[in-house]
Amino acid sequence: MSYGLINIVKNNDIIVIGGYEQPTYILLSLLCRFYNKPYIIIFDGISPKKVDEAENPAKFLLKSLVIKHANSIFGNGSISKMYLWKGIN
Repeated sequence: MSYGLINIVKNNDIIVIGGYEQPTYILLSLLCRFYNKPYIIIFDGISPKKVDEAENPAKFLLKSLVIKHANSIFGNGSISKMYLWKGIN
């Protein structure tokens, strides 16, 4: 585990995460939950094909956990909204 990530979470009031699908983003969100720190997700769009695309169940579960516990999410477009809504319901 990267102790740099732990220090980032421990030493800041809020964490801004640049996505939700990469292992580092998932780890940051878990650390935020462990240290009771709020986090915001920012990402740049989703392909329209991804909304209805079947996804690996384990990967979907991890992404859903990151999305559900975010204090806020900033994504662009209605496709992003549909995709994220699928992840939190």
